[in-house]
Amino acid sequence: MVFGVGKQLRGKMIKNKYRTEMIVFLVILILGGCFSVYFGQDNNYDLRNYHLYNAWSLMNGHLNKDILAAGTQTYINPLLDLPYYMIAVKWLPGYPIAVAFLGGLPYGVLVFFTWLVARKIAVKLNFGSSLETETVAILTTIFGVTGSASISQIGTTFNEIQLAVFNIAALFFLLQSTEDLPERNRRNLILLAGALLGISAGLKFTSLVYTIGAGIALLLVTRGWKPRFLAMFYFGLAWLGMFGIVYGWWGYKLWQLFGNPMFPFYNQIFKSAWIPAINISDLRFMPRSIFQTIFYPFYWLLPNAMIVTEATFSDFRFSFAYLGVVILIGSFLYRKLSLKKENLEENSAANGKDNRVFYMLIVFFVISYIFWEVEFSILRYAVPIEILSGIIFAIGIKKSGLLGKKRILMIPFLTLSIFILMVSTHYPAWGRINYDPSQTYKVLSPTLPDNSLILLENPPISYIAPFLKMKDGGSPEFIGLERYGLVKNYKLGELIRTKIQDHKGPIFVVSQSGWNDWNVLNSEFGISVDLPSCQPITSTRDASQKLCPAYIK
Repeated sequence: MVFGVGKQLRGKMIKNKYRTEMIVFLVILILGGCFSVYFGQDNNYDLRNYHLYNAWSLMNGHLNKDILAAGTQTYINPLLDLPYYMIAVKWLPGYPIAVAFLGGLPYGVLVFFTWLVARKIAVKLNFGSSLETETVAILTTIFGVTGSASISQIGTTFNEIQLAVFNIAALFFLLQSTEDLPERNRRNLILLAGALLGISAGLKFTSLVYTIGAGIALLLVTRGWKPRFLAMFYFGLAWLGMFGIVYGWWGYKLWQLFGNPMFPFYNQIFKSAWIPAINISDLRFMPRSIFQTIFYPFYWLLPNAMIVTEATFSDFRFSFAYLGVVILIGSFLYRKLSLKKENLEENSAANGKDNRVFYMLIVFFVISYIFWEVEFSILRYAVPIEILSGIIFAIGIKKSGLLGKKRILMIPFLTLSIFILMVSTHYPAWGRINYDPSQTYKVLSPTLPDNSLILLENPPISYIAPFLKMKDGGSPEFIGLERYGLVKNYKLGELIRTKIQDHKGPIFVVSQSGWNDWNVLNSEFGISVDLPSCQPITSTRDASQKLCPAYIK
Protein backbone atom coordinates (compact mmCIF):
# COMPACT_ATOMS: atom_id res chain seq x y z
CA MET A 1 0.00 0.00 0.00
CA VAL A 2 2.81 2.40 0.92
CA PHE A 3 4.52 1.67 -2.41
CA GLY A 4 1.23 2.24 -4.22
CA VAL A 5 0.76 5.65 -2.55
CA GLY A 6 4.37 6.59 -3.39
CA LYS A 7 3.87 5.61 -6.99
CA GLN A 8 0.70 7.70 -7.19
CA LEU A 9 2.50 10.73 -5.68
CA ARG A 10 5.38 10.42 -8.15
CA GLY A 11 2.92 10.16 -11.02
CA LYS A 12 1.06 13.23 -9.78
CA MET A 13 4.31 15.22 -9.44
CA ILE A 14 5.38 14.31 -12.98
CA LYS A 15 1.95 15.24 -14.29
CA ASN A 16 2.09 18.61 -12.50
CA LYS A 17 5.59 19.22 -13.85
CA TYR A 18 4.49 18.69 -17.44
CA ARG A 19 1.39 20.78 -16.87
CA THR A 20 3.54 23.65 -15.60
CA GLU A 21 5.87 23.37 -18.57
CA MET A 22 2.91 23.38 -20.95
CA ILE A 23 1.50 26.54 -19.36
CA VAL A 24 4.92 28.22 -19.55
CA PHE A 25 5.23 27.15 -23.19
CA LEU A 26 1.86 28.62 -24.16
CA VAL A 27 2.51 31.90 -22.33
CA ILE A 28 5.94 32.32 -23.95
CA LEU A 29 4.51 31.39 -27.34
CA ILE A 30 1.87 34.12 -27.11
CA LEU A 31 4.46 36.64 -25.92
CA GLY A 32 6.62 35.82 -28.95
CA GLY A 33 3.72 36.58 -31.27
CA CYS A 34 2.91 39.81 -29.42
CA PHE A 35 6.53 40.99 -29.57
CA SER A 36 6.53 40.43 -33.32
CA VAL A 37 3.34 42.45 -33.78
CA TYR A 38 4.71 45.26 -31.61
CA PHE A 39 7.98 45.53 -33.56
CA GLY A 40 6.16 45.99 -36.87
CA GLN A 41 5.85 44.30 -40.23
CA ASP A 42 9.01 42.64 -41.53
CA ASN A 43 10.49 44.34 -44.60
CA ASN A 44 14.13 43.29 -44.50
CA TYR A 45 16.40 43.39 -47.54
CA ASP A 46 16.64 39.59 -47.88
CA LEU A 47 12.87 39.22 -47.79
CA ARG A 48 12.56 41.55 -50.76
CA ASN A 49 15.59 40.02 -52.43
CA TYR A 50 14.96 36.27 -52.26
CA HIS A 51 12.93 34.85 -49.35
CA LEU A 52 9.53 35.53 -50.91
CA TYR A 53 10.68 34.87 -54.46
CA ASN A 54 12.31 31.49 -53.71
CA ALA A 55 9.18 30.04 -52.12
CA TRP A 56 6.99 31.38 -54.93
CA SER A 57 9.40 29.98 -57.53
CA LEU A 58 9.23 26.53 -55.95
CA MET A 59 5.44 26.52 -55.80
CA ASN A 60 5.09 27.77 -59.39
CA GLY A 61 7.81 25.77 -61.13
CA HIS A 62 10.12 28.65 -61.99
CA LEU A 63 13.44 27.02 -61.08
CA ASN A 64 13.81 25.82 -64.68
CA LYS A 65 12.40 29.01 -66.19
CA ASP A 66 14.10 31.89 -64.39
CA ILE A 67 17.81 32.68 -64.15
CA LEU A 68 19.40 34.44 -61.16
CA ALA A 69 16.14 36.26 -60.48
CA ALA A 70 17.23 36.76 -56.87
CA GLY A 71 20.96 36.70 -57.56
CA THR A 72 23.02 33.79 -56.27
CA GLN A 73 20.48 33.32 -53.43
CA THR A 74 18.00 32.09 -56.06
CA TYR A 75 19.31 28.57 -55.53
CA ILE A 76 19.11 28.33 -51.71
CA ASN A 77 16.85 25.56 -50.40
CA PRO A 78 13.40 27.24 -50.33
CA LEU A 79 11.76 24.97 -47.72
CA LEU A 80 12.48 27.40 -44.89
CA ASP A 81 10.65 30.18 -46.73
CA LEU A 82 7.52 28.20 -47.55
CA PRO A 83 5.60 28.81 -44.27
CA TYR A 84 5.89 32.58 -44.56
CA TYR A 85 4.98 32.58 -48.25
CA MET A 86 1.92 30.39 -47.70
CA ILE A 87 0.71 32.46 -44.74
CA ALA A 88 1.45 35.94 -46.11
CA VAL A 89 0.54 35.42 -49.78
CA LYS A 90 -1.84 32.44 -49.95
CA TRP A 91 -3.71 31.93 -46.68
CA LEU A 92 -3.83 35.29 -44.87
CA PRO A 93 -2.87 37.97 -47.41
CA GLY A 94 -5.43 40.40 -45.99
CA TYR A 95 -4.38 40.02 -42.33
CA PRO A 96 -0.89 41.51 -41.91
CA ILE A 97 -1.09 41.63 -38.10
CA ALA A 98 -1.99 37.93 -37.96
CA VAL A 99 0.95 37.21 -40.28
CA ALA A 100 3.26 39.12 -37.94
CA PHE A 101 1.87 37.33 -34.87
CA LEU A 102 2.43 33.89 -36.40
CA GLY A 103 5.92 34.98 -37.46
CA GLY A 104 6.81 35.58 -33.80
CA LEU A 105 5.81 32.12 -32.57
CA PRO A 106 9.21 30.51 -33.33
CA TYR A 107 10.82 32.98 -30.94
CA GLY A 108 8.49 31.74 -28.21
CA VAL A 109 9.52 28.15 -28.91
CA LEU A 110 13.18 29.17 -28.80
CA VAL A 111 12.75 30.92 -25.45
CA PHE A 112 11.05 27.81 -24.07
CA PHE A 113 13.91 25.47 -25.01
CA THR A 114 16.43 28.00 -23.73
CA TRP A 115 14.59 28.01 -20.43
CA LEU A 116 14.69 24.20 -20.31
CA VAL A 117 18.47 24.29 -20.82
CA ALA A 118 18.86 27.06 -18.23
CA ARG A 119 16.76 25.21 -15.68
CA LYS A 120 18.75 22.02 -16.14
CA ILE A 121 22.01 23.90 -15.61
CA ALA A 122 20.61 25.81 -12.61
CA VAL A 123 19.69 22.52 -10.94
CA LYS A 124 23.20 21.16 -11.50
CA LEU A 125 24.74 24.37 -10.08
CA ASN A 126 23.10 23.46 -6.76
CA PHE A 127 21.56 26.70 -5.54
CA GLY A 128 19.69 25.00 -2.74
CA SER A 129 16.03 25.96 -2.76
CA SER A 130 13.84 25.40 -5.77
CA LEU A 131 12.88 29.10 -5.73
CA GLU A 132 16.52 30.18 -6.13
CA THR A 133 17.03 27.56 -8.84
CA GLU A 134 13.99 28.62 -10.84
CA THR A 135 14.88 32.31 -10.44
CA VAL A 136 18.41 31.76 -11.72
CA ALA A 137 17.01 29.76 -14.66
CA ILE A 138 14.63 32.59 -15.56
CA LEU A 139 17.31 35.28 -15.22
CA THR A 140 19.88 33.44 -17.33
CA THR A 141 17.20 32.85 -19.96
CA ILE A 142 16.28 36.55 -20.03
CA PHE A 143 19.97 37.42 -20.19
CA GLY A 144 20.39 35.48 -23.45
CA VAL A 145 17.09 35.77 -25.29
CA THR A 146 17.08 39.57 -25.12
CA GLY A 147 20.29 39.74 -27.17
CA SER A 148 20.76 41.91 -30.23
CA ALA A 149 20.70 39.04 -32.73
CA SER A 150 17.62 37.40 -31.22
CA ILE A 151 15.34 40.32 -30.40
CA SER A 152 16.01 42.11 -33.68
CA GLN A 153 15.03 39.05 -35.72
CA ILE A 154 11.70 38.27 -34.05
CA GLY A 155 9.07 37.84 -36.75
CA THR A 156 11.53 38.22 -39.63
CA THR A 157 12.15 35.97 -42.60
CA PHE A 158 15.88 35.71 -41.93
CA ASN A 159 14.80 32.38 -40.38
CA GLU A 160 17.74 32.29 -37.95
CA ILE A 161 15.38 32.00 -35.00
CA GLN A 162 13.61 29.05 -36.62
CA LEU A 163 16.98 27.34 -37.15
CA ALA A 164 18.02 28.12 -33.58
CA VAL A 165 14.94 26.24 -32.32
CA PHE A 166 16.27 23.04 -33.89
CA ASN A 167 19.81 23.69 -32.64
CA ILE A 168 18.91 24.51 -29.04
CA ALA A 169 16.37 21.69 -28.83
CA ALA A 170 19.10 19.33 -30.03
CA LEU A 171 21.47 20.68 -27.40
CA PHE A 172 18.86 20.13 -24.70
CA PHE A 173 18.45 16.49 -25.70
CA LEU A 174 22.22 16.02 -25.73
CA LEU A 175 22.39 17.46 -22.21
CA GLN A 176 19.68 15.02 -21.18
CA SER A 177 21.75 12.16 -22.60
CA THR A 178 24.54 12.84 -20.08
CA GLU A 179 22.33 11.62 -17.24
CA ASP A 180 22.36 8.08 -15.86
CA LEU A 181 19.79 6.60 -18.22
CA PRO A 182 19.10 3.21 -19.72
CA GLU A 183 21.16 2.75 -22.87
CA ARG A 184 18.04 2.74 -25.04
CA ASN A 185 16.92 6.14 -23.72
CA ARG A 186 20.38 7.65 -24.19
CA ARG A 187 20.51 6.33 -27.74
CA ASN A 188 17.10 7.80 -28.55
CA LEU A 189 18.10 11.21 -27.20
CA ILE A 190 21.28 11.21 -29.31
CA LEU A 191 19.33 10.11 -32.37
CA LEU A 192 16.81 12.90 -31.79
CA ALA A 193 19.56 15.50 -31.38
CA GLY A 194 21.32 14.35 -34.54
CA ALA A 195 18.05 14.41 -36.48
CA LEU A 196 17.23 17.97 -35.37
CA LEU A 197 20.68 19.23 -36.30
CA GLY A 198 20.43 17.44 -39.65
CA ILE A 199 17.14 19.22 -40.35
CA SER A 200 18.66 22.57 -39.41
CA ALA A 201 21.73 22.09 -41.63
CA GLY A 202 19.57 20.84 -44.49
CA LEU A 203 17.42 23.94 -44.30
CA LYS A 204 20.41 26.30 -44.30
CA PHE A 205 24.13 25.54 -44.51
CA THR A 206 25.00 28.20 -41.93
CA SER A 207 23.75 25.80 -39.23
CA LEU A 208 26.59 23.39 -39.96
CA VAL A 209 28.74 25.18 -37.39
CA TYR A 210 26.33 24.03 -34.65
CA THR A 211 26.47 20.45 -35.88
CA ILE A 212 30.25 20.63 -35.50
CA GLY A 213 29.94 22.11 -32.01
CA ALA A 214 27.46 19.47 -30.90
CA GLY A 215 29.42 16.62 -32.48
CA ILE A 216 32.69 17.58 -30.81
CA ALA A 217 30.94 18.10 -27.48
CA LEU A 218 29.36 14.65 -27.68
CA LEU A 219 32.69 13.09 -28.67
CA LEU A 220 34.60 14.66 -25.78
CA VAL A 221 32.01 14.15 -23.06
CA THR A 222 31.15 10.51 -23.81
CA ARG A 223 33.41 8.18 -21.83
CA GLY A 224 34.82 4.91 -23.08
CA TRP A 225 35.73 3.97 -26.64
CA LYS A 226 32.72 1.76 -27.31
CA PRO A 227 30.10 4.20 -25.91
CA ARG A 228 31.86 7.01 -27.76
CA PHE A 229 31.80 5.12 -31.04
CA LEU A 230 28.13 4.20 -30.64
CA ALA A 231 27.18 7.77 -29.66
CA MET A 232 28.89 9.24 -32.73
CA PHE A 233 27.44 6.51 -34.94
CA TYR A 234 23.87 7.21 -33.79
CA PHE A 235 24.41 10.97 -33.99
CA GLY A 236 25.92 10.81 -37.49
CA LEU A 237 23.34 8.33 -38.76
CA ALA A 238 20.41 10.49 -37.65
CA TRP A 239 22.08 13.65 -38.94
CA LEU A 240 22.78 12.20 -42.38
CA GLY A 241 19.30 10.73 -42.64
CA MET A 242 17.48 13.98 -41.90
CA PHE A 243 19.91 16.12 -43.87
CA GLY A 244 19.30 13.83 -46.84
CA ILE A 245 15.53 14.09 -46.48
CA VAL A 246 15.46 17.87 -46.04
CA TYR A 247 18.14 18.82 -48.54
CA GLY A 248 18.66 15.78 -50.77
CA TRP A 249 15.74 16.48 -53.11
CA TRP A 250 16.92 20.06 -53.65
CA GLY A 251 20.56 19.09 -54.03
CA TYR A 252 19.57 16.54 -56.66
CA LYS A 253 17.72 19.24 -58.64
CA LEU A 254 20.78 21.49 -58.53
CA TRP A 255 23.04 18.59 -59.53
CA GLN A 256 20.85 17.88 -62.55
CA LEU A 257 20.81 21.53 -63.59
CA PHE A 258 24.34 22.67 -62.76
CA GLY A 259 26.48 19.70 -61.73
CA ASN A 260 26.85 21.06 -58.18
CA PRO A 261 24.42 19.87 -55.46
CA MET A 262 25.18 22.99 -53.39
CA PHE A 263 25.12 25.44 -56.30
CA PRO A 264 26.35 28.15 -56.37
CA PHE A 265 28.25 27.53 -53.14
CA TYR A 266 31.41 25.45 -52.68
CA ASN A 267 32.07 25.52 -56.41
CA GLN A 268 35.80 25.42 -55.79
CA ILE A 269 35.08 21.78 -54.85
CA PHE A 270 32.44 20.79 -57.42
CA LYS A 271 33.84 22.96 -60.26
CA SER A 272 30.56 23.44 -62.12
CA ALA A 273 31.16 25.00 -65.54
CA TRP A 274 28.16 27.28 -65.01
CA ILE A 275 29.96 29.73 -62.68
CA PRO A 276 33.54 30.46 -61.56
CA ALA A 277 35.26 27.74 -59.49
CA ILE A 278 35.15 29.84 -56.33
CA ASN A 279 33.44 29.70 -52.96
CA ILE A 280 30.83 32.44 -52.91
CA SER A 281 30.78 33.86 -49.39
CA ASP A 282 30.38 37.13 -47.51
CA LEU A 283 33.72 38.06 -45.93
CA ARG A 284 32.87 41.66 -45.03
CA PHE A 285 32.64 41.00 -41.29
CA MET A 286 35.63 38.76 -40.68
CA PRO A 287 38.17 39.88 -38.05
CA ARG A 288 40.93 42.00 -39.55
CA SER A 289 43.82 41.02 -37.28
CA ILE A 290 44.92 38.27 -34.91
CA PHE A 291 44.23 40.53 -31.94
CA GLN A 292 40.72 41.25 -33.19
CA THR A 293 40.18 37.54 -33.83
CA ILE A 294 41.02 36.70 -30.22
CA PHE A 295 39.05 39.53 -28.62
CA TYR A 296 36.33 40.06 -31.22
CA PRO A 297 33.35 40.27 -28.76
CA PHE A 298 34.94 43.26 -27.06
CA TYR A 299 34.76 45.18 -30.33
CA TRP A 300 30.97 45.04 -30.03
CA LEU A 301 30.76 46.97 -26.77
CA LEU A 302 30.16 50.36 -28.39
CA PRO A 303 27.66 51.16 -31.16
CA ASN A 304 29.26 50.47 -34.50
CA ALA A 305 28.38 49.25 -37.97
CA MET A 306 30.13 46.82 -40.32
CA ILE A 307 31.74 44.88 -37.47
CA VAL A 308 29.62 41.73 -37.50
CA THR A 309 26.62 43.22 -39.22
CA GLU A 310 25.65 45.97 -41.66
CA ALA A 311 23.45 47.79 -39.14
CA THR A 312 24.64 49.73 -36.12
CA PHE A 313 24.59 47.67 -32.94
CA SER A 314 26.30 47.08 -29.61
CA ASP A 315 26.00 44.22 -27.13
CA PHE A 316 27.90 43.13 -24.00
CA ARG A 317 26.53 39.57 -23.91
CA PHE A 318 29.28 37.80 -25.80
CA SER A 319 31.89 39.67 -23.75
CA PHE A 320 30.21 38.47 -20.55
CA ALA A 321 30.16 34.91 -21.86
CA TYR A 322 33.79 35.25 -22.94
CA LEU A 323 34.72 36.32 -19.40
CA GLY A 324 32.67 33.44 -17.99
CA VAL A 325 34.65 30.91 -20.02
CA VAL A 326 37.99 32.53 -19.16
CA ILE A 327 37.11 32.62 -15.44
CA LEU A 328 36.01 29.00 -15.56
CA ILE A 329 39.22 27.86 -17.25
CA GLY A 330 41.32 29.97 -14.86
CA SER A 331 39.62 28.59 -11.75
CA PHE A 332 39.98 25.04 -13.05
CA LEU A 333 43.71 25.49 -13.62
CA TYR A 334 44.11 27.10 -10.20
CA ARG A 335 42.39 24.21 -8.47
CA LYS A 336 44.39 21.71 -10.45
CA LEU A 337 47.66 23.36 -9.44
CA SER A 338 46.73 24.07 -5.83
CA LEU A 339 44.95 20.85 -4.83
CA LYS A 340 46.77 17.64 -4.20
CA LYS A 341 46.29 15.02 -6.89
CA GLU A 342 44.23 12.71 -4.71
CA ASN A 343 41.94 15.55 -3.58
CA LEU A 344 41.46 16.68 -7.19
CA GLU A 345 40.57 13.17 -8.32
CA GLU A 346 38.17 12.78 -5.39
CA ASN A 347 36.52 16.12 -6.18
CA SER A 348 36.24 15.24 -9.89
CA ALA A 349 34.70 11.85 -9.11
CA ALA A 350 32.16 13.41 -6.77
CA ASN A 351 31.03 15.92 -9.38
CA GLY A 352 31.65 13.84 -12.51
CA LYS A 353 28.02 13.35 -13.51
CA ASP A 354 27.15 17.01 -13.08
CA ASN A 355 30.36 18.14 -14.77
CA ARG A 356 29.47 16.22 -17.93
CA VAL A 357 26.49 18.53 -18.39
CA PHE A 358 28.68 21.61 -17.96
CA TYR A 359 31.37 20.25 -20.28
CA MET A 360 28.79 19.42 -22.94
CA LEU A 361 27.34 22.93 -22.88
CA ILE A 362 30.66 24.79 -22.70
CA VAL A 363 32.30 22.75 -25.45
CA PHE A 364 29.25 23.27 -27.66
CA PHE A 365 29.36 27.01 -27.02
CA VAL A 366 33.10 27.48 -27.51
CA ILE A 367 33.48 25.25 -30.59
CA SER A 368 30.36 26.70 -32.24
CA TYR A 369 31.61 30.23 -31.59
CA ILE A 370 35.04 29.46 -33.04
CA PHE A 371 33.61 27.97 -36.23
CA TRP A 372 31.04 30.79 -36.48
CA GLU A 373 33.82 33.39 -36.31
CA VAL A 374 36.10 31.56 -38.73
CA GLU A 375 33.36 30.84 -41.27
CA PHE A 376 31.03 33.88 -41.09
CA SER A 377 31.40 36.39 -38.25
CA ILE A 378 27.85 37.47 -39.14
CA LEU A 379 25.74 38.45 -36.13
CA ARG A 380 22.46 37.10 -37.48
CA TYR A 381 23.86 33.56 -37.60
CA ALA A 382 24.93 33.67 -33.93
CA VAL A 383 21.48 33.32 -32.33
CA PRO A 384 22.07 29.81 -30.84
CA ILE A 385 25.23 30.89 -29.01
CA GLU A 386 23.96 34.34 -28.09
CA ILE A 387 21.00 32.96 -26.17
CA LEU A 388 23.33 30.67 -24.18
CA SER A 389 25.49 33.60 -23.08
CA GLY A 390 23.71 34.12 -19.75
CA ILE A 391 23.92 30.42 -18.88
CA ILE A 392 27.63 30.31 -19.74
CA PHE A 393 28.26 33.45 -17.69
CA ALA A 394 26.42 32.00 -14.68
CA ILE A 395 28.38 28.73 -14.85
CA GLY A 396 31.67 30.63 -14.89
CA ILE A 397 30.74 32.81 -11.91
CA LYS A 398 29.25 29.98 -9.82
CA LYS A 399 31.84 27.28 -10.52
CA SER A 400 34.75 29.69 -9.96
CA GLY A 401 33.51 30.61 -6.50
CA LEU A 402 33.80 34.36 -7.15
CA LEU A 403 30.64 35.00 -5.15
CA GLY A 404 31.90 32.89 -2.28
CA LYS A 405 29.56 30.50 -0.51
CA LYS A 406 26.63 32.95 -0.52
CA ARG A 407 24.63 31.40 -3.31
CA ILE A 408 21.84 33.92 -2.95
CA LEU A 409 24.19 36.63 -4.32
CA MET A 410 23.83 35.12 -7.80
CA ILE A 411 20.30 36.49 -8.16
CA PRO A 412 21.09 40.19 -7.56
CA PHE A 413 24.32 39.77 -9.55
CA LEU A 414 22.45 38.44 -12.59
CA THR A 415 19.72 41.07 -12.16
CA LEU A 416 22.32 43.84 -12.16
CA SER A 417 23.99 42.28 -15.23
CA ILE A 418 20.68 42.19 -17.11
CA PHE A 419 20.04 45.84 -16.22
CA ILE A 420 23.45 46.79 -17.63
CA LEU A 421 22.69 44.83 -20.80
CA MET A 422 19.29 46.43 -21.24
CA VAL A 423 20.60 49.98 -21.05
CA SER A 424 23.74 49.34 -23.12
CA THR A 425 22.45 47.15 -25.98
CA HIS A 426 21.83 48.87 -29.30
CA TYR A 427 19.61 46.63 -31.40
CA PRO A 428 20.21 46.54 -35.16
CA ALA A 429 17.36 47.66 -37.40
CA TRP A 430 16.78 45.29 -40.33
CA GLY A 431 13.84 47.11 -41.83
CA ARG A 432 10.24 47.12 -40.69
CA ILE A 433 7.22 49.04 -41.92
CA ASN A 434 3.84 50.04 -40.56
CA TYR A 435 0.92 47.72 -41.16
CA ASP A 436 -1.27 48.26 -44.17
CA PRO A 437 -4.85 47.87 -42.91
CA SER A 438 -5.89 45.57 -45.73
CA GLN A 439 -2.94 43.66 -47.20
CA THR A 440 0.43 42.20 -46.26
CA TYR A 441 1.66 42.94 -49.78
CA LYS A 442 0.19 45.63 -51.99
CA VAL A 443 1.95 45.64 -55.36
CA LEU A 444 0.18 47.41 -58.22
CA SER A 445 1.47 46.74 -61.72
CA PRO A 446 0.18 47.02 -65.28
CA THR A 447 -1.04 43.74 -66.77
CA LEU A 448 1.69 42.36 -69.01
CA PRO A 449 1.36 40.93 -72.53
CA ASP A 450 1.47 37.16 -72.80
CA ASN A 451 4.88 35.49 -73.09
CA SER A 452 6.67 38.41 -71.43
CA LEU A 453 10.27 38.25 -70.21
CA ILE A 454 11.27 40.49 -67.30
CA LEU A 455 14.86 41.62 -66.75
CA LEU A 456 15.36 42.52 -63.09
CA GLU A 457 17.99 45.15 -62.43
CA ASN A 458 19.26 46.39 -59.06
CA PRO A 459 18.08 44.36 -56.03
CA PRO A 460 16.16 43.92 -53.82
CA ILE A 461 13.39 43.60 -56.35
CA SER A 462 12.44 39.97 -56.99
CA TYR A 463 9.69 40.03 -54.33
CA ILE A 464 7.37 41.59 -56.94
CA ALA A 465 7.48 38.41 -59.06
CA PRO A 466 4.39 36.77 -57.48
CA PHE A 467 2.33 39.88 -58.22
CA LEU A 468 3.21 40.49 -61.89
CA LYS A 469 0.62 38.86 -64.12
CA MET A 470 0.13 38.50 -67.86
CA LYS A 471 -3.19 38.74 -69.70
CA ASP A 472 -3.64 34.97 -69.62
CA GLY A 473 -3.30 35.01 -65.82
CA GLY A 474 0.15 33.40 -65.83
CA SER A 475 3.44 34.81 -64.61
CA PRO A 476 6.24 36.07 -66.86
CA GLU A 477 9.75 34.62 -66.75
CA PHE A 478 12.51 36.49 -64.93
CA ILE A 479 16.22 37.05 -65.39
CA GLY A 480 18.24 38.83 -62.71
CA LEU A 481 21.15 40.88 -64.04
CA GLU A 482 22.78 41.97 -60.77
CA ARG A 483 25.31 39.07 -60.77
CA TYR A 484 25.71 38.87 -64.53
CA GLY A 485 29.27 40.20 -64.26
CA LEU A 486 30.21 37.19 -62.14
CA VAL A 487 28.93 34.63 -64.65
CA LYS A 488 29.23 36.37 -68.04
CA ASN A 489 32.19 34.23 -69.13
CA TYR A 490 30.62 30.96 -67.99
CA LYS A 491 27.72 28.78 -69.08
CA LEU A 492 25.21 30.66 -66.95
CA GLY A 493 26.16 33.95 -68.64
CA GLU A 494 25.85 32.27 -72.02
CA LEU A 495 22.40 30.97 -71.06
CA ILE A 496 21.28 34.48 -70.08
CA ARG A 497 22.42 35.94 -73.40
CA THR A 498 20.80 33.11 -75.37
CA LYS A 499 17.51 33.38 -73.49
CA ILE A 500 17.31 37.12 -74.15
CA GLN A 501 18.32 36.90 -77.81
CA ASP A 502 15.99 33.97 -78.61
CA HIS A 503 12.95 35.28 -76.74
CA LYS A 504 9.97 35.67 -79.09
CA GLY A 505 7.72 37.79 -76.91
CA PRO A 506 7.85 41.24 -75.29
CA ILE A 507 10.79 42.14 -73.04
CA PHE A 508 10.57 44.52 -70.10
CA VAL A 509 13.17 45.91 -67.72
CA VAL A 510 12.25 46.48 -64.08
CA SER A 511 14.54 48.65 -61.98
CA GLN A 512 14.43 50.58 -58.74
CA SER A 513 13.75 54.29 -59.05
CA GLY A 514 17.00 56.19 -59.46
CA TRP A 515 18.78 53.47 -61.48
CA ASN A 516 19.96 54.94 -64.78
CA ASP A 517 22.74 52.67 -66.07
CA TRP A 518 20.84 51.77 -69.23
CA ASN A 519 24.03 51.62 -71.32
CA VAL A 520 24.94 48.27 -69.72
CA LEU A 521 21.88 46.66 -71.30
CA ASN A 522 22.91 48.02 -74.69
CA SER A 523 26.57 47.02 -74.50
CA GLU A 524 26.01 43.54 -73.03
CA PHE A 525 22.80 42.44 -74.71
CA GLY A 526 22.10 44.89 -77.53
CA ILE A 527 18.96 46.07 -75.75
CA SER A 528 17.51 49.56 -76.02
CA VAL A 529 14.94 50.77 -73.51
CA ASP A 530 11.91 52.89 -74.39
CA LEU A 531 12.21 55.27 -71.43
CA PRO A 532 9.23 57.50 -72.33
CA SER A 533 6.97 54.43 -72.16
CA CYS A 534 8.06 53.35 -68.64
CA GLN A 535 5.21 52.72 -66.20
CA PRO A 536 5.37 52.62 -62.40
CA ILE A 537 5.03 49.52 -60.25
CA THR A 538 3.88 50.81 -56.88
CA SER A 539 4.41 48.96 -53.64
CA THR A 540 4.03 49.60 -49.94
CA ARG A 541 7.33 47.77 -49.46
CA ASP A 542 9.76 50.26 -50.99
CA ALA A 543 10.10 53.06 -53.52
CA SER A 544 8.30 52.52 -56.79
CA GLN A 545 9.95 50.52 -59.55
CA LYS A 546 9.89 51.32 -63.25
CA LEU A 547 8.54 48.84 -65.82
CA CYS A 548 10.09 49.78 -69.14
CA PRO A 549 9.58 48.17 -72.57
CA ALA A 550 12.85 46.98 -74.13
CA TYR A 551 13.82 45.97 -77.65
CA ILE A 552 16.67 43.97 -79.11
CA LYS A 553 18.42 45.87 -81.85
